[in-house]
Amino acid sequence: MFSDICPDHSNQMPFWWHRLLEDSAFVDAVRCRWDELRDGILSPAHVATFADSVATLLQGAQERNFTVWPILGQYVWPNPSPIPATYAGEVQELNDFMEDRWAWLDANLPGDPSCATSTGLHTISTVVEAPFPNPFGTIAYFRTVSGSPVMVRLLDPLGRVVASAGPFMGKGAMHHLAVPQELAPGTYLLKATDRDGNRSSFRLQH
Repeated sequence: MFSDICPDHSNQMPFWWHRLLEDSAFVDAVRCRWDELRDGILSPAHVATFADSVATLLQGAQERNFTVWPILGQYVWPNPSPIPATYAGEVQELNDFMEDRWAWLDANLPGDPSCATSTGLHTISTVVEAPFPNPFGTIAYFRTVSGSPVMVRLLDPLGRVVASAGPFMGKGAMHHLAVPQELAPGTYLLKATDRDGNRSSFRLQH
């Protein structure tokens, strides 16, 4: 743990982290949950796609930001070296870090990855992965998890359907939902239902 490697650092881990890691059932549950997400919403491909989509969404904002604060290519604590000299380089640096972090977790996370029933774990049935970007603009992207045809609806705070689409086919396939350009800013609910009756719901900001 961090406190074992950097015992003199001012930001130490809570004492109960060590206590939890003494419980083998908890450790196994953490490992199984990581393996479950590692192949889904936290897969390198999904995270990279999400990061790239947000980078595109922020293209105009980053140009204005670095015009006011021209720090591209300069060291800003606590960023590691080498320092990317472009916005695209910063995005790539983030994606590279995530891939390295995933590989480290795969190799170092303790626990039994067999996910035996003694851990009390059960796979949660979902229809689609969390849509992105969030906040979204005129398009929300999502990946279908269910092998059954999926319908999606976007509801406003009053429960009115403002956009719908489907059926979407293909387990693991990437899809998108286009919304009206005049859609008012606010909080919306995206609901996905497959033909087997499974449901997923996500709160999105617009």
